[in-house]
Amino acid sequence: MTVVPDQVRELLAVQCQAIDRGDFKEYGRTFAVDAVFDNRAAGAVLTGREQIGASAVRHAAARRAQGAVLRHYMFGTGLAGPVRDGIAEVTSTTLIVCSTAAGVAPLAVLSCRDRIALADGPPRVLHRLVDVVGPPPGPTAPRA
Repeated sequence: MTVVPDQVRELLAVQCQAIDRGDFKEYGRTFAVDAVFDNRAAGAVLTGREQIGASAVRHAAARRAQGAVLRHYMFGTGLAGPVRDGIAEVTSTTLIVCSTAAGVAPLAVLSCRDRIALADGPPRVLHRLVDVVGPPPGPTAPRA
């Protein structure tokens, strides 16, 4: 079994923490300037750190308008193969939990496949592919 480098785990933790607290500048900085975010779950392909960050801001504003708070939990992180030329191919699963005045429930379970640059500075996501794994466990997310 290939061990996931600590810097990959730290990068993914920073992403989840930044987006959960609404620090979209920090979230955006975890992506390369020319990164591609292929979000098949939402039917969107975003290109570039600025567009990725702006999309996160829009989604967060829409959730806030609904009275919802989201939390992201990334787990099952693994390498899809050996690190080559300073690039790690990483797979993980993300559980998104939604809380509103009506309660707390899972919103989505997503699979993520990332290409992460580990050389030449801090690690950055070069490419992310996100897709829905299946329906979330338990009841659906509560309405505000």
